[in-house]
Amino acid sequence: MDFGRIPSLWINALIKPKETFKNEKKNAKLVDGIIHILLAGFIIGLIISILSILFAFLLPFGGFPFSGFEGYYVGGVIVSLLFYLIFYPIVVVIGTLILAGIFFIIARIQGGEGSFDTQYYLGAIFYAPIMIISSIISLIPCIGAIISLAIFIYALYLLTLSIKEAHGLDTLKAVITWLVPGIVIGAILAIFFIAGLLTSSISSIPEYYYE
Repeated sequence: MDFGRIPSLWINALIKPKETFKNEKKNAKLVDGIIHILLAGFIIGLIISILSILFAFLLPFGGFPFSGFEGYYVGGVIVSLLFYLIFYPIVVVIGTLILAGIFFIIARIQGGEGSFDTQYYLGAIFYAPIMIISSIISLIPCIGAIISLAIFIYALYLLTLSIKEAHGLDTLKAVITWLVPGIVIGAILAIFFIAGLLTSSISSIPEYYYE
């Protein structure tokens, strides 16, 4: 894998997706796709780690030397650094592999002919930079949420194009490939949310109402 071409590949995947997906299809390798996601996860972890260190020194109980509560706080920062720099990239890879597997099954059911390696790789070369950009934009107060929503919608567009190219599907089937899991996951989260509200409401009723 040529690491030197990663920046230009990420940029092309965002601004010239159709051409880039078509050209990169022949280069698709699962390992390379995983490397793209790992790299993006590490960069995001590095950004979060730097911010954590800055907050550790800027807050009233941050800085050296450490004693009492300050020591516990810095210990938490160190644990956070280890998580975001090591475990976070791995968790992201596992999550994307599972999601890509779901997409692959649905695409195949609809007559898709592409391989899992191709689908994952084409998805990774656009999702990696999207992850980084979204993480940075989310730090901007207020307007960051609006921009993040626009980025999310554009990411769905890129996902549709990558699935079309990977499996040779039409636009409708490509959309169905990611829309069905999205609806199912959304429904499950809604059920858990409603169940949580009901549980909280019931537990807040005074005991004498049951007597």
